[in-house]
Amino acid sequence: MCARKHSMLSGPALSAGRSIHGRIITLRALFMDPVSLAVEICRLSTSLAATPTAALHHVSLAIPVGQVFGILGGAHVGKSALLQVLAGSLPVESGSVVLGGVDLAARRDQALAGVRAALLPAARPEGDPKLLDYVSADAQVSGAQAERMLRSLGLWRRRRERMGRLSAALRHAVGVVRALAASPPILLLDEPGAGLAPAAAQTLQGQIAEHARSAASTVVLATARLDLARRLCDRYALLDAGRLVAQLSSAELAEAAELGWYTIVVRGYVEPRWSERLSGLAIHHESGMTTLSGILVDQVSLNGILNKIYSLGLTLVSVRSTPMDAARLGEYLARRTSAAYAERCLPMDYIA
Repeated sequence: MCARKHSMLSGPALSAGRSIHGRIITLRALFMDPVSLAVEICRLSTSLAATPTAALHHVSLAIPVGQVFGILGGAHVGKSALLQVLAGSLPVESGSVVLGGVDLAARRDQALAGVRAALLPAARPEGDPKLLDYVSADAQVSGAQAERMLRSLGLWRRRRERMGRLSAALRHAVGVVRALAASPPILLLDEPGAGLAPAAAQTLQGQIAEHARSAASTVVLATARLDLARRLCDRYALLDAGRLVAQLSSAELAEAAELGWYTIVVRGYVEPRWSERLSGLAIHHESGMTTLSGILVDQVSLNGILNKIYSLGLTLVSVRSTPMDAARLGEYLARRTSAAYAERCLPMDYIA
């Protein structure tokens, strides 16, 4: 059980090293100076009704007030589940969640009072209201703001249409701008811009960036897109299979995003135990072929792998490099780190 000892974080910097593609990246302390926290998650576990397996496993995070915090990872790794817990729509089965200093389990209504969320999938609002009525329903949103919101999405001329007539992507976008206009203490956004035309998505993401600069809200943003996360977020947590596998600064994520993800196909069988000799690449066998996949930092590392393949008497079939994405980075770090890594990234005050 986690114990929060202080309302402010303080103390000496902590550091943890981890090996990525043969180099050591050192994590500085999460918080060098005392800060107040908007969101505190301690060893959170929960599951989804539709699946027998847990959606989140012992996740611990501390998010400072005013920060734009990215939750990154591929599909079905727990990003949306984490936001659903913070929004109060998914139960906390074990662990604890504190929002704005209020424990979610002990004082649910008070904890959620300062939270606004635009989650996926975007359901039709109850009663299927007209667009203008829906965006104006929040007492904190003026008529002028409602008009600006709808115009920004090109929906002003459709303001008298029912929400149910919009596509799911547009309903989600309307939910995002409505939540932004309310300027809540804590704002939860799930894949903002997903399914929109590029121009509309860029406009929406620009509004999020402007909100982050001008408002006092803490934004927790879940996405599988590294480019979007790098554009909008200050810090990042990386999930894989429902576990927190890394917490990264902007500089560390920028470095990771520049790495190459390689897929190397050879004819023949590569022993799984050779993975470490092959820079930790994942090994997959099918129809007499072996596929090696993972991160290689540069051409020198690739040449080293190819030389080892030739020395094993294997025939090279193909080599392909693809841009790094959140899913690949999460999978790679999950293989390279233990489940205890996430806790080692946290200040000692948050470790029982």
